[in-house]
Amino acid sequence: MSHLICSRDLNEETSIINRFRERDDIEFTLNYWRDVKRPCRLNELWDDRLKRYLGVRYDCKENVFDWDFHMKLVNQIPSFNKEEYMRWRKDGIAFKVRDCTYDRVNRTLSSARPLNDRGNISMKWGYFSDIVQSPLIPFGAESDNEELFKTSNNIYVKKTSDIANYNLSSYLTSISNANFWSKVKFHILPGDEKYVLRQREFKYKFDCIYFGTSLVHRLEKNWSECLSPSGIIIAEL
Repeated sequence: MSHLICSRDLNEETSIINRFRERDDIEFTLNYWRDVKRPCRLNELWDDRLKRYLGVRYDCKENVFDWDFHMKLVNQIPSFNKEEYMRWRKDGIAFKVRDCTYDRVNRTLSSARPLNDRGNISMKWGYFSDIVQSPLIPFGAESDNEELFKTSNNIYVKKTSDIANYNLSSYLTSISNANFWSKVKFHILPGDEKYVLRQREFKYKFDCIYFGTSLVHRLEKNWSECLSPSGIIIAEL
């Protein structure tokens, strides 16, 4: 991947990553992910993110998590399992397999970003993705299989992770067999939205534009100019 990013023929292979700054940023991140000798204490990065997000509420974080669950989530997703949500908010572990020990770090969850520390801006490694919603929601809130939502004594038999695992397995099976969906083409756009919005080739081009949680703050009305007449925008919150 690093070889591809630094290739002189990159413009022939993709017209998107054609700025040296973007190539340098991607190569820098890929090299860090690959360098297993450099420590990546993801549990500490997660905790640092919680401290920045919660501020003075950090000391009573479990109460904050409990309030978020009951006031924001459970009414919209009745099948959401509280135990799984609380564990994820605290440790970042969404899918737990039995009593396995999670001692291998997923380095791809870490990235660098300029942070303001008492007026001094410097690049720091951290975890900058979702710490509120959880990955259980997009895959575990709904399913075509009604058997997954059976209850016993008003308690859901299956956990949210069980529903998510079933859905993901179904999606992967359908994709491998080319079932249900017509083929689409993905365009991975650079992080600089001004560059994208200036390109005439992108005007009214896309049927769907997806924003990851780390880029939702760059969502603005001008993006509608890149959508086809029936296009939609999806934002991960």
